[in-house]
Amino acid sequence: MVGRGSASEEKVTSIRGLSGTCDLPGNAEISTMALAVASVAEGVSVIRRCSVDPSVLAFEDALREIGIRFARDGETVEVTGGSIEADDGVIVPVDQSVQFSCLAGLLAGAPFRTQFRTAQDSGVEAESTIAALKILGASVSLPVEGMFPLKLGGRNLVSGSFAIETPATAVKCAMFLAARGVDGSVTLTQATAGEDDLEVLFRRAGRRIEKSRTKTGAGHCLGISGPFQVESTDHELPGDAGAALFTILSAAVLARSDVTVQHVGVDLKSRRMMDLIRRMNVSFELKRTQTASKFHTRQIQIKGSDLRSVKIAGAYSQLFMDELPFLAVVGASSPGETIIREAANLREGETDCISILVENLRNMQIQVGEMPDGLVIKGGRLQGATVDAKGDARIGLAFILGGLVAEGETAVLNPGPVRELFPGVLERIDDLEKV
Repeated sequence: MVGRGSASEEKVTSIRGLSGTCDLPGNAEISTMALAVASVAEGVSVIRRCSVDPSVLAFEDALREIGIRFARDGETVEVTGGSIEADDGVIVPVDQSVQFSCLAGLLAGAPFRTQFRTAQDSGVEAESTIAALKILGASVSLPVEGMFPLKLGGRNLVSGSFAIETPATAVKCAMFLAARGVDGSVTLTQATAGEDDLEVLFRRAGRRIEKSRTKTGAGHCLGISGPFQVESTDHELPGDAGAALFTILSAAVLARSDVTVQHVGVDLKSRRMMDLIRRMNVSFELKRTQTASKFHTRQIQIKGSDLRSVKIAGAYSQLFMDELPFLAVVGASSPGETIIREAANLREGETDCISILVENLRNMQIQVGEMPDGLVIKGGRLQGATVDAKGDARIGLAFILGGLVAEGETAVLNPGPVRELFPGVLERIDDLEKV
């Protein structure tokens, strides 16, 4: 079981299985959208299973800068919304495209000007967001080069229509949050009409986004008419796909496990996760469920499984980049060769994750081959050892969970801010019965 040794060490002893029922920490992107919707609802909204990911907490801080009040108790947040107020020229830092788009949509028609700063590249979605808001008459001032810092707001918005080829959550957030102050219709044209999380949140708050075919029949129009007010309400959000993967595989790799995981989402990453665990031969039963807010979710019962080795590359490597170290450790406990490719991003930043993984797996008596963009792991029996994550929380979490299946005791030195960057994962596993 997991027991904190010190601020720079986690000690783990092997177990034979996990048993019980747990939910999941909330999805960070959906939590961001829920906070944005609640911030413009008159009165108090309650968001349950709201992520405590650092990016979400930073988004709350940004909303406080424009007058929104919060009371947070763990993963439950009370949001007192309504009017947005700030001094002209208020500076709002943002680090993710959906954060930027939500704030841009909230502030595009504000009577004051807001300056946005970001530590990341603007990306295509930010460019599309600005183009869409300009269609609605937003006043945008861009720097000489690049997009940030930019200034936005100080002008009334007008009705308009914007078209995108590939559905983009960020663009939809910006347009339909901005639409609440528009006198007329706001429409977004895209190839598909599939419902996404923003639509669920809007409907829960008493406002429906209407859908229709384009005149040519080749696309779909999503529309809403303003001005309008969303209602304060309770939102219950689905769980995070990464947290689901950690929990499911931690149970599956232990022979005597019988764990039920609730509130697994059905977003793209969650669907790909289901494909991955099927390939890995995880024994599970699935039941379709819904949260109180009508988000479609799944309940998954996992039994201890005879896992098989797999190759992880391409879209799977990109989608599960932060989880790849854990997948490598699980692969080390599975017979055959687990191959991870197209993961060169793991070498970037302050630590070279691939090299550290190789060193630590070999320290636990596993044969590993290193490649520029990945590694090849020959499955065996992990032996408890002292490993060093060198401050990287991805590696720290991987070996903390790997220690549950390793023989003997595993000491993970310098695990990094695991509980901050992967909030709720270890807490859920700690709450399960150890058998």
